[in-house]
Amino acid sequence: MATRPATPAPRPGDRGPTDGEWGRSGAKDLDVATDGSGAGGRSPRPILVTLGLLAVVAVPLVVALAVLQSPRWYPIGDLAQTELRVGEVGTADTPLVGLAGRIGPPEDPGSHPGPLSFYALAPVYRLLGSSPFALQAASAALSLLAVGLAIGIARRRGGWLFALGTAAVLAVLVRSLGPRVLTEPWNPYIPVLWWVVVLLSVWSVWCDDDVLLPVAVGAACLASQTHVPYAGLVAVVLGATALRLAWRAVRARRGAEGVRMPSGVAVAVAVAVGVVAWIPPLIDELTGDPGNITVIVRYFLGGEGEPVGLGSGGSLWLSRLDPLTLLTGTLDGPVAGNRVLGALFVLVWVAAAVLAWRRRDTVLLRLHQVAGLAALAGLASMSRIYGALHYYLVLWAWSTTAVAVLAVVATGARALGVAAPGRGRARVADGHAAGSARGGGHDAGPVGDASGAGPAVEPTADPAGASPAAAPAPAGTTRTASSRPTGRARTAAAVGVVVLVVASAAGAVQALDATQSSSVYSETLAEVTPPTVAALEGGEVPGGGEGPYEVRADDPYVIGVQAYGLFTELRREGIDARLPARLESTAGDHVVAPDEQVPVIVVATGPRVDDWRARPEAVEVASADPRSPEEVARQEELFDRVQRRLREEGRADQADMVEQNLLVVAVDGEVPSDVRDDLDEIIDLGAPTGVFVAPAGTP
Repeated sequence: MATRPATPAPRPGDRGPTDGEWGRSGAKDLDVATDGSGAGGRSPRPILVTLGLLAVVAVPLVVALAVLQSPRWYPIGDLAQTELRVGEVGTADTPLVGLAGRIGPPEDPGSHPGPLSFYALAPVYRLLGSSPFALQAASAALSLLAVGLAIGIARRRGGWLFALGTAAVLAVLVRSLGPRVLTEPWNPYIPVLWWVVVLLSVWSVWCDDDVLLPVAVGAACLASQTHVPYAGLVAVVLGATALRLAWRAVRARRGAEGVRMPSGVAVAVAVAVGVVAWIPPLIDELTGDPGNITVIVRYFLGGEGEPVGLGSGGSLWLSRLDPLTLLTGTLDGPVAGNRVLGALFVLVWVAAAVLAWRRRDTVLLRLHQVAGLAALAGLASMSRIYGALHYYLVLWAWSTTAVAVLAVVATGARALGVAAPGRGRARVADGHAAGSARGGGHDAGPVGDASGAGPAVEPTADPAGASPAAAPAPAGTTRTASSRPTGRARTAAAVGVVVLVVASAAGAVQALDATQSSSVYSETLAEVTPPTVAALEGGEVPGGGEGPYEVRADDPYVIGVQAYGLFTELRREGIDARLPARLESTAGDHVVAPDEQVPVIVVATGPRVDDWRARPEAVEVASADPRSPEEVARQEELFDRVQRRLREEGRADQADMVEQNLLVVAVDGEVPSDVRDDLDEIIDLGAPTGVFVAPAGTP
């Protein structure tokens, strides 16, 4: 068998890493079949490549922020809670856990694992004035940071052409996700692009580029703390990475040829990052009764009913592997990917992985392995979902599919000779050719020449007749490959640029129509907030307008999301507003003590508005109804149809509950899909809203 020559040491005057290598990567990097010098004879600086590609991908988000800046946004529900918690970062009330979720018993629900997203949003939020728009800008900035890191990792691993391909895939993903997912600070949305960072940085570590290990751990902590569905995925991917590092250490101690020990510094920094990231949740766990981690563990071990199982989970899994939906669909909401196309893509993906294995293309094979492991972990996760399969529970699956598509396309490009192993010039000096497998991995092949079809150095016959090997050059001589990209590389670059620009332009056009989620309720809150503030400041209400006031909801439609929004708006105006004591898990210290009686501000919706108007002790200070007469008639028709269908299904108790707590029925995974669609439409149409101020002790 022919042996592959070792990488020469860098020569005096060389800039940066040796050719074909970045840092201490263990597997051969990827790049086009060129010396990488470009037209000017010198490769562009990696940071310029990354920033240039990032700028193109960022266009839709910049357009979306310009559109969303006016009219002023009024956050409601989870988003209002997020703004409250972000504003508390660095204060005595700094959050220790994440956003409250439907985790654990309804009377005392748990929260998502940790507060890292609040910490990450806080700097930009404060820098831009601590406004709702500043929160959107902070969310967009966090998304763009993930894009920049992903492109930078791609550039580090595979050079400018691979970075271009990664940027193109990310531009497609950004367009498909839509502007709301990447500008709205909702916890299921924030980690979507960070999951791409996790997978690409883990891939880099699997290629023995240990410097990316802290990045992998940091991104994984952000994702898993922000939205609990990521926790299992992170455990699988980082657990496998830890095992690989341990096995590499064992092999290095045994003296395996070409295997080096994992970087102690990188491992130590990664451990430190993980420990620091989880200190706040651990403090909560030690001081809570019970702690939030205990609540989460009890919920997932006990569950509520039975999980959806492998049948429904597998069907959902295949639908999220549909590359056509990723390319052309809209992922911000319920989307039905094609399961057949998903299954066909799995076959293509497996074939590409086999091709990478047969070609001994270690770098791309490891990318397939990382994406495949994430996909299998995703299948297990989807099968363990309790209740309805809401789209936001599995948004991460589209990021996994995007990385899988990137691996398939890169493998095809390598097979066609578009890209060759190694970055930069193929050198032979003192009898050694540039490029080798480092860290125990197989070499990806000889450094390609300018045609992309063969070695850049003169081949000699392998004794076994297997493949050419580099012939030794006279000592002290150096040969370089052609300084121009191949025609195939130029074509591939052109295709990548077209995809990148078209996807970014399509995303920008889509962003021109950017709106807020639940905009009808946000707009209603915008109508009732100013008169409520004016009435309180005028003092012509129970309590004299001085406060404190307890903000309550009497809301059969959307469980009080507007009340939470009004609470944050009143606090923004300097009014001492608080929430009921039972909401301490979501509002921290901003609650009324259990034995304290203060005047109340009630946000009533739907039929409850008339109920409160009939109460003599309550003073109505604001009201609004976003529905047109046609929408009122449509909503009444939907209510009648929903109640009839529920009774036909033997769910009379839920039929009666619709008018008392509509959302509880809507999120029940056992409710027929047509009924759930009607309930969603009822919610989307909005509801009449009234704000009332009543004396202390009002039930």
